[in-house]
Amino acid sequence: MTDSARAASDGTSRPLTGVTLLALLMGFAGGFAAHEVRPTLGAQIANVIEPLGQLWGDSLRILAYPLLVCILIDAIAGRIRTAPGRMGLLSLVCFLAFLLAGAILTLALTPISFALLDVPQGSMGQAIAVAHPRSEAPEHSWLTGIFGDRFDRALLNGNLLAIVLVALASALAMSRLPAPARRAILDPVHAALQLLLVLLGWLLLAAPVGVFSLTFSLSSRNGLDAMGSLGAFVVIVIAMLLILTLLCYPAALFLGRVSISRFAHAAAPAQAVAMGTRSSIASLPALLDSGRRLGLPEQVNGLVLPLSVAVFKANRTISGLLKYLFLVHVYGIDASSADILAYAGLVLVISFASPGTPSGGAHSSTAILVAAGVPIEGVLLLIAIDAIPDIAKTLLNVTADLTVACVVARFSPPDTADSAP
Repeated sequence: MTDSARAASDGTSRPLTGVTLLALLMGFAGGFAAHEVRPTLGAQIANVIEPLGQLWGDSLRILAYPLLVCILIDAIAGRIRTAPGRMGLLSLVCFLAFLLAGAILTLALTPISFALLDVPQGSMGQAIAVAHPRSEAPEHSWLTGIFGDRFDRALLNGNLLAIVLVALASALAMSRLPAPARRAILDPVHAALQLLLVLLGWLLLAAPVGVFSLTFSLSSRNGLDAMGSLGAFVVIVIAMLLILTLLCYPAALFLGRVSISRFAHAAAPAQAVAMGTRSSIASLPALLDSGRRLGLPEQVNGLVLPLSVAVFKANRTISGLLKYLFLVHVYGIDASSADILAYAGLVLVISFASPGTPSGGAHSSTAILVAAGVPIEGVLLLIAIDAIPDIAKTLLNVTADLTVACVVARFSPPDTADSAP
């Protein structure tokens, strides 16, 4: 995000988040009351207001694919390239290790969590066909099973994986271009991304209206079942975020050779700022102070911590992937293992483009969830409750940033480490 866009986000996200959360609660309360007292009247009201939410959802779908392509190109050909040298390479390896650990943790614990908290499959809607069904004909290869008979037709039909592959190939090809030519392409892409984010921000201003209409309709038809499923999601995502946060401490001990008590004492001020502001960027000054408390080299403090805050969001392969798994489960969508793994990989890549502002990942997660074909109603509901687990997300991000700095400091001695820019 540009500085002005980030400032605007900081200034408006908190009031909007509060109003959206209030609209969510009012929608659930009103819909539940109608469901229990006058089901027929509740259905009539739902039929009148639900088109507002559907119109909003359609507008988000229009932006989803171009936004997704711009985010991917900007992340791969632009922002990830900001990690030069030995420390940058070590940092990138640590980033990927953390993100893979989050994905593995989520894939392993999500089915168990759904069973323990009794989240019924299809509890928020009837079974929905996968947006791009695979051919079951045995003579088709796995490749045609993914894209259909024609790759170009898959692109025109909005096949998520086909679009992602084209964007990835374009971004990787840009990395082979001379710097002036690459910049000549990246500048318009970055400008288009900023334009799309502004448009998306305007749409999100209407979130309270869309969320109220959709939650009222949902709860008037399903009663407390939908509310219980959302509550279970919040519990599961916070629990997984806290598990990975706790794993940062032994990681700092065994990989960074920093004692757990020393690491905890140094990290505490930055963690307090993170939980209070819900912003990784706002936590950077406290993080730099934490690095100095640990005696990290100035080269590490000057490069690794700012780089981590800018491009590394450790929570994304937990929070982003869990959103997809949850919506697939509660809407009864038949998603294959290939669908889930492809989505996990996409979340990992796009995590490098998430801004470090309160609920900053909502932009990219909204785009890929809509592009993946999950019901827009569910996406909007998760946006509305995002503020609740957002504290745990930022806590994990900041703790992981400091852990990465400890690991890089150990394997990049000051006499051989890269100089800070």
